[in-house]
Amino acid sequence: MNYIVVDTNMFFLNFYMESMEWKKLLWLCKQKGYKLICPQFIFEEVIKKYSDAITTPLKNLKTLRKNKNFQLLSIDIKDAKKADYTEKYRKNLSGIFSNNGIDIIPYPKNENYLKLIAEKYFQSKRPFGVEKQSFPDAIIWYSIFDILKTSGSNGKIHFITANYKDFSRSKEKKDVFHEDYVNELSTIQKEKLFLYENISAFISSQEETIEALKDEIREDFKDELEKKLKTEIITFNDIPALLGVSLDDSDIQEVIEAKLFNSNLEGEYLSGWGEDVELGSDIDINDVSVEFANDFEAELIIDLEVYANYSIVTLNPMYEDPEDEEYISENGHGGDFNVRISISFEIDDSFYGEELDNKNRFDNFVEKYLVIDKTDIELF
Repeated sequence: MNYIVVDTNMFFLNFYMESMEWKKLLWLCKQKGYKLICPQFIFEEVIKKYSDAITTPLKNLKTLRKNKNFQLLSIDIKDAKKADYTEKYRKNLSGIFSNNGIDIIPYPKNENYLKLIAEKYFQSKRPFGVEKQSFPDAIIWYSIFDILKTSGSNGKIHFITANYKDFSRSKEKKDVFHEDYVNELSTIQKEKLFLYENISAFISSQEETIEALKDEIREDFKDELEKKLKTEIITFNDIPALLGVSLDDSDIQEVIEAKLFNSNLEGEYLSGWGEDVELGSDIDINDVSVEFANDFEAELIIDLEVYANYSIVTLNPMYEDPEDEEYISENGHGGDFNVRISISFEIDDSFYGEELDNKNRFDNFVEKYLVIDKTDIELF
């Protein structure tokens, strides 16, 4: 399992986790083998940073309430309290975490927790130093350290932080932990802990896995689409109703007529071509399948069986006078015809970015994302 821990600084300017980088990360963490977790301290620190961030805007808002120009405009500016907004954000953030399967990890239970931080402080080891006494970063480190110890033999911890000064070996090696941290780890733990300067760097490191996951999801989607179409196309009339194509039984009749007109048919008393086609009342669907050329282009194949009556027509061998019938026919013939309807379509490329992971991705799928290219009908 890949556990991802995102530092507080990644929430700055993205307190609601709505940036493209956050969306990519949240998508990845919904896939098998990835889990986004948040130490309790980081969760509380994010809320504090949010509270700090809204302090000045709220003060400006209160100042506007006292401005006569705004009072004369009758603009209703309610009394905004920072504590109320902060508590509301706490609930919103908890909701975002819950909706995305993000677990909040309690504070470490290690009884030496404070002792280890104190030793780092007195020895001026990272994240402490002469110029900076960073107790919050020390708490974050031991939160990660505790997760690392309990993550299991196959668990990997990916820590994303912009704070390279306190965590990284140097500015040039932002993706390598400083020796003061590494020296606390066992050989196995060193192989399980990874550092990234931002979310994009982490996403890039997982690019090969992400593409494999997307390929798997696309293949699952293709199977589901075929199953859905098989489920919804039960009768011939379902085809135009579902796909919005111009198609009725006269189109099938024309194809059968063309085939019979160019055939040599044997009747009881004569041989010739077929005319006067009349379809039976039932058009049976034998099979529905989808063949994908790629992720965006596919062909829906619908195999039908229909019974049709027809006459065999030929030239009148006795025809000499214009008053004679030029053609003679033999009625009462009929048979089953196998008809294949091939509908080429494209899937709008925005679908894979917007809806592929949506549980309701097939709602309005045809109307929004499926573009019909052409429809062919043939006998087989």
